[in-house]
Amino acid sequence: MHVRAGGRIEKLAPTSMMVPGTIADWRRWTGMEFAASGRAVVPGALVPVHVSLEQDHAVYVEPNVWMQHVVPG
Repeated sequence: MHVRAGGRIEKLAPTSMMVPGTIADWRRWTGMEFAASGRAVVPGALVPVHVSLEQDHAVYVEPNVWMQHVVPG
């Protein structure tokens, strides 16, 4: 949509947003069980959550792009 509106891709942001937490945190936030290590699909998320039961840790790393728009003036 941004490109169609005249925007130009400036830079990739592969780790634009990171949300780390314990398995208990992620269970509370999502209402999901997270019964296995690996990638877990969370409804509404753009990418899977990386889950490590062994380390009691899960992290969501969302990519993004920076766009530039010329504002008429």
